[in-house]
Amino acid sequence: MTPGRRQRVSISLLKSEWDYFSKLNLLQEKYRTPSSRHTETHKVFIRHVDEMLQRHLLFRNSLQEKLSGDEQNRALGDAFLKLTTQDNSAFCDAYLGYTAVLATILTTEFCRESN
Repeated sequence: MTPGRRQRVSISLLKSEWDYFSKLNLLQEKYRTPSSRHTETHKVFIRHVDEMLQRHLLFRNSLQEKLSGDEQNRALGDAFLKLTTQDNSAFCDAYLGYTAVLATILTTEFCRESN
């Protein structure tokens, strides 16, 4: 991959991380305050969202820092390693839990809106 293309991919990834973090923040705001409608699934979901927010904030900040410095050639790899190697099993568990519970949460939301 050429340096110019690598830079464009890195910037695109950084932009998508900003977007993804923003969407996770919206989910956290929506489900953070318990209501009578919230089930145990909602509580599990918000724990996973919290974990994803922490991880992706670290990843985004690390990537942004690397891209603004002299280490641009290793920026993606270093930032990704920081995201995944802190506690790899916790990261995988949080992501798997988040995606598994997300389907239930969305189904519940769609059913509620259609009624």
